[in-house]
Amino acid sequence: MLASATRTIRILVLELLHADEAAYQAASKSMRREGQAMLLSMAIDLNQWPCSDVTVAAISQAINQLGELDSLVTWNPCQDVSSLVAEVAAAKNHFDVAFCIAPEGALRKTIDCVKQIASRVLCVNDRLVQLGSDKLAFHDWCCMNQIPMIPVLPVADCGSWPVNEGDFVVVKDRFGAGCEGIRRYVWSEGIRQVVEATCDQQVIWQQFMPGKFYSVGILGTGQGTDPLILPAAEQDVCWEGCVPRYQGGRVPAVFSALQQCQLTDLVRQVVSAARIDDGYVGLDLMWSAEIGDIDQCHGDDDRGNSSWRVVELNPRLCTSYLGYRRLFSENLTECWWNPSFVLSDVTGEKPCEFLATGF
Repeated sequence: MLASATRTIRILVLELLHADEAAYQAASKSMRREGQAMLLSMAIDLNQWPCSDVTVAAISQAINQLGELDSLVTWNPCQDVSSLVAEVAAAKNHFDVAFCIAPEGALRKTIDCVKQIASRVLCVNDRLVQLGSDKLAFHDWCCMNQIPMIPVLPVADCGSWPVNEGDFVVVKDRFGAGCEGIRRYVWSEGIRQVVEATCDQQVIWQQFMPGKFYSVGILGTGQGTDPLILPAAEQDVCWEGCVPRYQGGRVPAVFSALQQCQLTDLVRQVVSAARIDDGYVGLDLMWSAEIGDIDQCHGDDDRGNSSWRVVELNPRLCTSYLGYRRLFSENLTECWWNPSFVLSDVTGEKPCEFLATGF
């Protein structure tokens, strides 16, 4: 337990896009809506925990948009995370625990700041934050651990690509979050120069594979205990021209027995290699019957028979949490306090649909 049952547990919830003026102004409307939905769901669930006092840090503009929380939380108005930390520290206040939600590129800095005013920040370790924040590093880590993933294509040696002129390729911001910065192009000799001329940060290239996208939520339950692996969620992703749109999804996803068996083995392989103690991890995956022989970085082993591939690792709360909290009768935040927390069996349950931008 974090604190004795006889005293109130002081909890800070901070979602960066709504707690930092500059981050809020720079974010797209879809990113803001996703951040708002995650902030609302986490604050509401934590408020149900016995003897809890939930404080939400937010800029004034965000407070005006989060009226659902008015009767549930204490507001701590702020301009940015640094000023919040300075103000709380100057008042000699301290939180027992803090939850930080932020895009990968800013997550580590946000966590480091909040650690100054909280006894415990429920987040994955620095190694996983770094790994989930760098798509190229994550790809290399998957190769090292023989985890099947769609390979990153070396642009400098495009003559050896398994891609022909007229085929699709996917370009991603190496340090991006979610669907932001992902584009799909028809490969041609000049497309590399076009992308590099219009992109202000590093990108990675991958062969486009048609298929269905899924995610699995993984909740750390403390050091020395196995993480809680949630059922897979089917993602609702569509392409509008060259841009992907993530609209939400449904959970639990429905699979054949073979698909489920292969997915279970793959997720366990990732969990074993990643060592998730605290916090929330969202693992994005893809299933495609057309993968074929693209698994260049793993060689010819029996994993080539599986049509599952890991796409990304998100080292923070994801919007699939909105579906999970509706699917289960239990309050999922309990897993962080109670290592023996057991979820009800939802096998055969009708899938719960969720929107990425709201309830």
